[in-house]
Amino acid sequence: MKKDHVANLLKRIQSGYSLPSLSLIAIRLIEMASDDQGAIKNLVNLIEKDTSLAMRIARSSKPSYLPLP
Repeated sequence: MKKDHVANLLKRIQSGYSLPSLSLIAIRLIEMASDDQGAIKNLVNLIEKDTSLAMRIARSSKPSYLPLP
């Protein structure tokens, strides 16, 4: 079963299937998070510019007992 899954995945990649590209903000976040001298405040400012990203982060980090819009 696992071999079939791998073969199917390889076939999709070879046929031109690609993952969606990252947004410019996501790329910048990765760069900033990799920087040892980076400040958390800068990350927060960048995340605030992308509301959908901010909501995904909030959903993944909130305790399940707290309501989230």
